Amino acid sequence: MSSSKSILLPFEQASEEAQADWKPAQKYFTINWMKEHVIARREGRVVGTFSKSEWIELRKECYKAWGLKYSSKAFKNKFTSLKERFKEFKKLVEATSRLGWNPVLSTIDASDIWWNEYGKMKYLKRFRGLGCPEYKDLEVIFGDTISTRHLQTTENHDFDSTDRDDSLNDVNLLHLQTLKM
Repeated sequence: MSSSKSILLPFEQASEEAQADWKPAQKYFTINWMKEHVIARREGRVVGTFSKSEWIELRKECYKAWGLKYSSKAFKNKFTSLKERFKEFKKLVEATSRLGWNPVLSTIDASDIWWNEYGKMKYLKRFRGLGCPEYKDLEVIFGDTISTRHLQTTENHDFDSTDRDDSLNDVNLLHLQTLKM
């Protein structure tokens, strides 16, 4: 029988890719791997960090799955971009707690008028309509508590609105602008 998969060189002998081209499946594989390792080693771990041996293990797992050997730098760059994405979306969630929140889709429910006004800010634009589907997983990796006076995360990561005032779209543009690093 012939295999449809080509035989891979051992990881140590394989050449690194010139540039990492992260496909969605690779990104989600990496996020899930990191999440599982954070959960498995929760005790004694600084949230959002991995050891050198864990980075090598992740690189080897991705190599086995796709036959692509990305550099350590490529993985750390992806890690940093995921962390930035998480931080930006977390700020949006906290700042817009008076807007609607869809915990299933991890999206902010806001009117077109709101998005046209506030979506001009570059860091918000990418979340319109798409939200951050990997937000809950990234929350496990980078920090698992979110609490503002309007929005809290429960232990099972469901959102529980504590907002007593239902006035929607009551978000200050100046406040959102100051949230951007």
